Amino acid sequence: MTSQFPPPSPLTDLPVVPPPRREHYNGDAIAVLGIIGLMSAFLLPTVSIAAWILGSIARKQMNAEPDVVWSNKSAVNAGRVTGIIGTLGSLVLVLALTVPAFVYEPKHSLPAPSLTPITPQLDITADTP
Repeated sequence: MTSQFPPPSPLTDLPVVPPPRREHYNGDAIAVLGIIGLMSAFLLPTVSIAAWILGSIARKQMNAEPDVVWSNKSAVNAGRVTGIIGTLGSLVLVLALTVPAFVYEPKHSLPAPSLTPITPQLDITADTP
């Protein structure tokens, strides 16, 4: 009885070489920017925006090379996600502080100021000693 499969080739006994590992040059910086932006969402919203943008750029660069194993892909993703959360948090804080100023109508309001100049009224007819 003959086998339907060909005999194993000598190349199958070679060791498997793992794909090259690389680290993205902005990975740690993106993670740090995302954490700082998340902690100071109202004071520094531009840090969160920078982490979001740099994380998206790094993610596109990583996806452009699928044969490379990236060692800090999780740091880039964490920085990008915390940048998104920090940006949305700062947007919510800004809206929470500005919208009530336009929506809130006080029950007791002061009268509108008069734009006519106030002139002193002198009583000339009174006898002065």
